[in-house]
Amino acid sequence: MKNSIAERVYDFLKNYPPFNLLATKKILEIASQVSIIYLEKGKVIFNENDEIHKQFYIVRNGGISLYKNSNDKKALIDICDGGDIFGLRPLISKENYLLDAIANEESIVYAIPIEIFEAVSERSLKINKYLLTSFASNSFDPYTNEQNSNVFTDYIENDNLAYSNLHSVNYTKKPLTRTANATAKEAAIKMSNQKVGCIIVVDDAWVPLGIITNSDLKNKIATVPISSRHLRKRNHVFSGNYTI
Repeated sequence: MKNSIAERVYDFLKNYPPFNLLATKKILEIASQVSIIYLEKGKVIFNENDEIHKQFYIVRNGGISLYKNSNDKKALIDICDGGDIFGLRPLISKENYLLDAIANEESIVYAIPIEIFEAVSERSLKINKYLLTSFASNSFDPYTNEQNSNVFTDYIENDNLAYSNLHSVNYTKKPLTRTANATAKEAAIKMSNQKVGCIIVVDDAWVPLGIITNSDLKNKIATVPISSRHLRKRNHVFSGNYTI
């Protein structure tokens, strides 16, 4: 008898990195071992200094906020939505978690067992690069020099992964912008230079058209074939060549 739950999990995982870097049989093997977790708003998945779990996570529905505690205050580091992975410390560093992971709305996440994932993926080079990129983007901005597929190594300075180099989201009344005819690389360079995690796309009259985030660069550009690349606008999709 077919495992319909595993097939539904497979149908989701196959669309997102690093799972889309694996063969169908291997994704199905992982999907058959996934735990499905329902979270009410405010539910904690793990806290800073908790011992690492035996799984990492991918958001199926909803959103998970990652916080760093500083001076008795929570500083928002990132928000993970559908297809984003988090809780990667067990795969990268055998240390306690450095962040809180809390559902910011009703959410469903898939828990991916570390043991089965490592066995099936065989820690391929492409998967290692993606996991390191994701881990770094949840630790500090901008991307590190260890970018997935080395997409941005031509302009990012050499640096080591400093796990303690976490900081809060900066607030500004003058957000970073780029016109719609700019390239994705130009946007990424500008984000890197300004040390921010997103850039607003505007038209010639400086009217906002959408937003590009670290997650877009990671999931929509760096890890998919050119023919299928697309950028996300609020409730819309841009497709075609990689001007913004």
